[in-house]
Amino acid sequence: MTVDCFTDRNRQLIWAGPRSRERVRAGISMRSQKQNPDDEIMDIITTINSRLVFRGPWFVQLKKDKYGKWKLLEISCRIAGTMVFQRARGINLPLMTLHDFLERSITPLASEHITLVDRSVKTVSRINFPVEHVFIDLDDTLIINGHAVPAVMALLYQCKAQGKKLHLITRHISDPVDTLRQSAIAESLFDQVIHLTESTDKKSFYIPEKSLFIDNYFIERQDVARLKNVAVMDVDAVEFLLR
Repeated sequence: MTVDCFTDRNRQLIWAGPRSRERVRAGISMRSQKQNPDDEIMDIITTINSRLVFRGPWFVQLKKDKYGKWKLLEISCRIAGTMVFQRARGINLPLMTLHDFLERSITPLASEHITLVDRSVKTVSRINFPVEHVFIDLDDTLIINGHAVPAVMALLYQCKAQGKKLHLITRHISDPVDTLRQSAIAESLFDQVIHLTESTDKKSFYIPEKSLFIDNYFIERQDVARLKNVAVMDVDAVEFLLR
């Protein structure tokens, strides 16, 4: 296991949080669970703290021998890769360090209801031209079963914050503004709502260069994809653009 620790400017041990190392990749714990610090663990931690001069975050790695006794594998005075587990529980060790160097007293307040963290690799992608407009379909793209799709909403807010123009373009059977309201999505999120009522209308007619087009329907994406400097994607690919 790893024990994440924090020692303040007065050499007082403020925090010691053991966590398991259940799945490890390249030396980094990708899955950790909260462990209770028993007397043997705390004796190791307090002994190390009394003999070495620490300030701020540090950690130790321990492993039980064949007799069930904890053995010290490593001591390191840095932020561990999975100290994020403690931050998820409310123990922000880097921020605590800043407060300590500002001569402020620190009181850790950990959530006892968060006991597991599981990490994974996040994949991000980039469009090779500057996107100025985002066009998005409504049914089964922005909303599914009457509810807004969280990842799609996150991307729209991200794009709006970046100054991009947002356009809702849909063949929705009823008034799309009413459907937005029923799904708790503000009409004001969009710079334009394009409601196509004729079956012969093509979405590609409305889309300029430097646009991103998001639609779950392959035929629509295929038609728009022929346009210059327009990127198309299905709903499942939205997560790759989130930062």
